[in-house]
Amino acid sequence: MLTAESHSCFAASTKPVATAGDRLRSGYEHLGSAIVSIADVEKRAILGTIRQLNGDKLMAARLLGIGKTTLYRKLKEYGLAGAGKSIGN
Repeated sequence: MLTAESHSCFAASTKPVATAGDRLRSGYEHLGSAIVSIADVEKRAILGTIRQLNGDKLMAARLLGIGKTTLYRKLKEYGLAGAGKSIGN
């Protein structure tokens, strides 16, 4: 039978156990405190590619491996659907 006394002795003799969250955080310390969502990474990739191509959205879609319809849908999600060439400048 486990009594309060035997339980406290056992707990005092063991080291604290790391939680799953502790282990996860310790594996990514090199990233700092900035956690970036996949949606943010995707948005940066799309907008950065369009800028590098001076606004050529069709070429950007091809280089990113997405269809032009998908690119325009993403731009609409970002509130940039009517931006035209201004994205690249």
